Amino acid sequence: MKYKYKPITHQDGIRLLELQPCEDLSSPLSSRLIHTKISSCNEDIYTHYTALSYVWGSPEMTKRITVDGFSLGITDSLFAALHDLRDQARTLLLWADGVCINQSDELEKTAQIRIMGDIYTSARHTVAYLGPANRNDEERILRSMRPPITSAIPPKEEAKNSLNKRLSLAADARLDKILSRQWFGRVWVFQELVFS
Repeated sequence: MKYKYKPITHQDGIRLLELQPCEDLSSPLSSRLIHTKISSCNEDIYTHYTALSYVWGSPEMTKRITVDGFSLGITDSLFAALHDLRDQARTLLLWADGVCINQSDELEKTAQIRIMGDIYTSARHTVAYLGPANRNDEERILRSMRPPITSAIPPKEEAKNSLNKRLSLAADARLDKILSRQWFGRVWVFQELVFS
């Protein structure tokens, strides 16, 4: 059965996703939605939430998660983020717009966008999800850091300079790879970072 959103009834009301842990991280994502208020979150000394900043990607809701025992469609990118953030033993209380805002309700979306600064400010942490790691890129960067195999042993200072240069190039390559991710091109990035 399909998940049906209950309306947000308070002016500073939000929903938080409680992502359930699972020892088998390849198993389906299970969660529940909790209704609360930003003012309540700010006053609570025990329970805190993490805001998720991510790239929506395609707006098609092709992946499914379980929310309160019902099926809810989400984007591929949100699914990847939730999958990577899920812990094997601990629940995670999370605010992610693709789940915590009813995307079919234009009035709710408008109201939630108005308080988005407060949502990010009230979060204990903000995770900037840049996307799934690409194993090939990581291996290529590590290979670029290895010294070349040569028959002649260079003088100590020359070897040190050569290693420093390779490390610097590898760091530049990693930084370029990170900064080329779609997340850095999003319109909302500046607002989310400022309020976090």
